[in-house]
Amino acid sequence: MERKRQEPTLGRSDPGDLEFRPRRRHDWHSQGSPHATNDSLQFWSRAIILAVVAIVVAMGLIEWNARRQIAALERAMTMTPEQKASFDAEIRRSALEEAKVLEEVRRHVLPEPQNRWPTVEPLRSGQRCIQGRRFERIEGGWRDLPKSPC
Repeated sequence: MERKRQEPTLGRSDPGDLEFRPRRRHDWHSQGSPHATNDSLQFWSRAIILAVVAIVVAMGLIEWNARRQIAALERAMTMTPEQKASFDAEIRRSALEEAKVLEEVRRHVLPEPQNRWPTVEPLRSGQRCIQGRRFERIEGGWRDLPKSPC
């Protein structure tokens, strides 16, 4: 059985009688359709609103968690009156021990005030002071006395 292919003919028919197939939504030609643009705009607006809501909810959960942790730390770090009294007593005892150790170190490190500067004895006859150094007259010149400054 052989079928013949029928070709469309326009002939003398009126162009107003012609009917075209409607365009499909997923077709690339449908971009010009106002209905397709409206659907696309509606999709993206919903997607943006959903993303904003998700971000706000996540930020709220993070803030709530941070406040909860801070409250727990404050409760854990608050001392009872007994704990505060024992802590203050320990601080005072530690300060006294440190003062004792510091005084002992000062005694060992710093010399006594009287030994800090040697006493200067007055010049005797035959001695001279030149630029803070004591010299003694000997036959034929002067001799330096380094252990007794003037």
